[in-house]
Amino acid sequence: MWVSHCTHCPSFGREDQEIRRQEREQERQDRIEREQRVSPTDQIRIDEAEREARGRQESARSAVTLAKRLQDNEATKRLFGRIEGRTPDIDQDVIDADADRLQLVEILTLANTDRMTGVLSESDIQILRAAGTLLENRLISDERAEQEIQNVIEVFQRNPEVQGIVDEVLNEGDSQEIPEITSQEEFDALPSGAIFMEDGQQYRKP
Repeated sequence: MWVSHCTHCPSFGREDQEIRRQEREQERQDRIEREQRVSPTDQIRIDEAEREARGRQESARSAVTLAKRLQDNEATKRLFGRIEGRTPDIDQDVIDADADRLQLVEILTLANTDRMTGVLSESDIQILRAAGTLLENRLISDERAEQEIQNVIEVFQRNPEVQGIVDEVLNEGDSQEIPEITSQEEFDALPSGAIFMEDGQQYRKP
């Protein structure tokens, strides 16, 4: 007895619909894969952008590390001034501070700050370049040098791309826990730029 294969029967209609549904789903998946596929040219651009971002982050880390070392080194004050700037360095702490100063000046050169174009504002780039120029001259006052070193740190602190790295550097070696602030008096006692906790959230004092 032969079984009739009726193409108009409901079971065949359902099978045909399921096949078409699967084909549409496969087409959709293929389209998504094509859209997500990165061309070799685009991949080169992505890799280059990632390398530039890493370079900016390393420059920021180095600059802030050197600036912080200069701030923490009491000998830095003996680097600058009309007399100090002309006196041969015989103290090892002063020699070390001067090495950090020269490295920082190198990072703040025109060529290196150009890499920050588009990430830092033009005014911030000018601040970095001015700091590099002034710190190159040991005849400036130690007060002016201290301000320029702080300017370098603050420029990178307000840059979202490297802010996390800057905070990490500034908090390195800090044996104290981040203070929990519970009163206005405790907040007022914090220095500008200090990290503190309040209600489980971390903040930085302006």
